[in-house]
Amino acid sequence: MGLLAPLYALAAIAIVGPIVFHLIRRQPTGQTEFSSLMFLRPSPPRLTRRSRLENLLLLFLRALALGIIALAFARPYWRQESFLTTTLEGRVVSVLLDTSASMQRPDVWQSSLNEIRELLDSLSANDRIAFYTIDEQLETVVGIDSDASLEPLASQQAVRSSLNDLAPTWRRTELARGLMDVADLLNAAQLTGSIGASVPREIVLITDLHSECGVEALQGFPWPEGIALDVRQVQASLPGNARLSLMSAPLFPDEDQVSQDEDVVRVRIENNADSPSQNLELIWSTASQQLTSLQTTVQVPAGQVRVIPSPRRPQGATELSLRGDSWEGDNTLFVAKLEPVRERILVSMPVIKEDEDNIGYFLSKAPLDTSLRRREIQFLPSNQLSAELSSGDVMAVVIEPTAEHFQQAENLRTFADTGGIVIIVLAHAPEQPQELAQFVSKIYAEPECTIHEASVGQFSLLGRVNYQNELFAPFADPRFNDFSKIRFWNYRHLEWEAGDTKIEVVAELDDGSPFICMQRTGKGRIWLLAAGWQPTGSNLALSSKFLPLIFGMLDPDMGELDSRTAIEVGDPLPMGITSEAEIFDSENKQIGQDVLARSPLDNDGVRNGADIRLYRPGLYRIVDQGHEWQVAVQVPASEGRLTPLDPAVFESYGISLGKSASHAERAELARQLKVEELENKQRLWQWLLLLCLVVLGMETYLAGRAAHLLPVTG
Repeated sequence: MGLLAPLYALAAIAIVGPIVFHLIRRQPTGQTEFSSLMFLRPSPPRLTRRSRLENLLLLFLRALALGIIALAFARPYWRQESFLTTTLEGRVVSVLLDTSASMQRPDVWQSSLNEIRELLDSLSANDRIAFYTIDEQLETVVGIDSDASLEPLASQQAVRSSLNDLAPTWRRTELARGLMDVADLLNAAQLTGSIGASVPREIVLITDLHSECGVEALQGFPWPEGIALDVRQVQASLPGNARLSLMSAPLFPDEDQVSQDEDVVRVRIENNADSPSQNLELIWSTASQQLTSLQTTVQVPAGQVRVIPSPRRPQGATELSLRGDSWEGDNTLFVAKLEPVRERILVSMPVIKEDEDNIGYFLSKAPLDTSLRRREIQFLPSNQLSAELSSGDVMAVVIEPTAEHFQQAENLRTFADTGGIVIIVLAHAPEQPQELAQFVSKIYAEPECTIHEASVGQFSLLGRVNYQNELFAPFADPRFNDFSKIRFWNYRHLEWEAGDTKIEVVAELDDGSPFICMQRTGKGRIWLLAAGWQPTGSNLALSSKFLPLIFGMLDPDMGELDSRTAIEVGDPLPMGITSEAEIFDSENKQIGQDVLARSPLDNDGVRNGADIRLYRPGLYRIVDQGHEWQVAVQVPASEGRLTPLDPAVFESYGISLGKSASHAERAELARQLKVEELENKQRLWQWLLLLCLVVLGMETYLAGRAAHLLPVTG
C-alpha cells in the first residue's frame, strides 16, 4: 500500500488525546464544613497516586476513529507496479545561446557553457536537441531538421562537440528575433511531420538578459501554443559597467589651419546604475602599449553620465581607454584620423546665356562643404551624364531635363537605388511637356502624369508644408516656419493619375499644386521641384531658407557627424566603397572573412558598390579606387548597458515561463500522475470514511449505555 499524501498521516498523533483524557482523575481541591457534621469523626477519601485506564473498549474505538480519519486524508492506494511503470515520450529541446558582445565577459561565457552541459546531462536517450546562437541574427549549429538532430543521442553528441568551437562575437543582441525564428522553426517542423503532434517542445534561452538585449520586438508577436520557454539568466560575478563613446568627430585641420585643441576630443562616459565603481581613468594608447604620460581621472556616480574633454592626444595614439570599471571589453574607443571625403555633385541643364537664370549658378555659390565633406559642383552636358553616374565619388545629380535626359531615366533611377540623390528642377516652361511627363513617370516608376505651365497672377506662395518630412523638420519650430516671403513668378502644374503612389508631396503651392515631391527608392531619393530657384522663376535662391533646403535634399538625414565616427560592429560601411576595396587592420594585415562580410549590390552595372560590414572592433584602413582612409569600428553601445533585466519581462509579452525538467524530474512527475490516477480509481478513502462512521456509531452507543449503568447514590 502507498500513500498519496503521507504527511496527513501525521494526524494519527491525535490518538494520544483520548488516552490522556482517560488518565485524568479529578481530585478534591477544597473543603466545606457543615454544622450538622460536627459530632462525626472525619474520614477523608483514600487517594492513590497511580492512574488507571478504564473503559478500554471506548478508548480503543475513539483512537481507532482518529486513526481511520488520518489514514483517509492520507489517500491510500493499493500498489500495482505494472500500472505505475511508464515509458517517457521523447521531447524536442531547442537551445538558443546568446553570443553577443556582452557575453564576452569570461565568467558569463563560461557559465553559459556550463548551463548547456548541465542541460545535456539531464536529457534522456529519447530527447532530441537543436542548437542555435543569436547576436544580430540567428545562426544554426545543430538544426531541428538536420541529420544529426533526427537521432536523439546523435543530436546530443553533436551539440556537446560544438561547444568547444563556439565563441561570443562583438555584435549587438537581438533576442526577440532569435526567439521568434526558433519558435517558427519548431512550428514548421511540426507541420512538416519532423516533430510529432504530441511531442513536447521546449526552448531554453541562455543569456545575460541585459537592459538593451532587444526583447521589445516580442510585443505583438503571437507566441505559439505548446512551446514552453525556459530562461536561464547568467550573470557576471562583478555587476555594473561603464562605457566610453565619442561625442563628436576629432578635428584634423587642413594645412592652412591651426588649432591648439586639435588633439582633444569630447567623450561621453556612461556608468550603469548597478556599477560599484565611480572613479574612472581616461588614458591614450597605441595598438601595442598604453601612454601614461597624460591621463584624466573622472568621477561618474552610478546611473549618471559625464561629458568631458579627453587628455591631449600624444603622438601616435589611436585608442582612448577607460580604466576602473567591471568589464574591459568595451573600454577602448578607437579614434580614426578622418580626412575630408571629396564628393561630386553633377549639374546638367540646358545652355542659358544669363548665368543667374540657370539653376547651377546659385548652387555653385552655396557653401555646401562640411568639416568632413568637400563637395564639388561639376557642370556636365547631358550626353556625358550617364558615363559619370558609375563613379563612386558622385553623390548627387541635379538636372533641368532636356530631350537627351529623357533617354536616361532608367540610369538615373538605378543611381538613386544605390544611394544617390537625384534632384529634378523644372526651372523653365517645358518645350516638350508630353515627353517631360513621360520622363517623370518613368524615373518615378509611377502611372502617367501630366505637366503643363501654370497660370500665375502676380505671384504664388507656398501653401501646405509637411513638417513631418525630414526636409522641413528643421523648420517645424514656429520661429522658423514663415515662408510667406518666398514668391514664385512661374511654375509647372503637376498631376498624377489616381491610384496608389509612393510619391510624397512634401510642399504645395497656394493653389494645391505640388511644389516639392519626393520618392524613396533603394538607398537614395528622387526629388522633383515644380519651379526653379533662379530669380526669373522665384526668389527662393535669395531666401534664407534656400541653403537649408538644398542641404536637406543633398543630405536627407542631416548628418553633420560623418558615419565613419559612429560605425559599430555589424554596421555597413559608408556608401561609395566598391566591392574591390581592400581593408587592412591596425597591424597592416589584410583582414579575412572572419572579420569582413561583403555582399555586392544589385546595380545593373551602373554603380559599382558593396554592402561591407566589419565584425570586430578596431581601427581599419580602406584602400579603394586610389583613395585611402581610416574607419573606426566600435563595440555596439547597447552592449555596454549591462544592468540585468528580470526574466519576468517575457510574461509581459504574453509568454509563460517554465523550467526545462531533467529526465529524473520528468519520470517522477509522470509516476506521480500515475499514482493520482490509480488512487482516483480505487477511492479507498471513501470506504475508510464509511468505516469511521461505523466506529463512531459504536462508540456513541457504548458510551451512552455505560452512562445509564452507573449506580445512583444519595
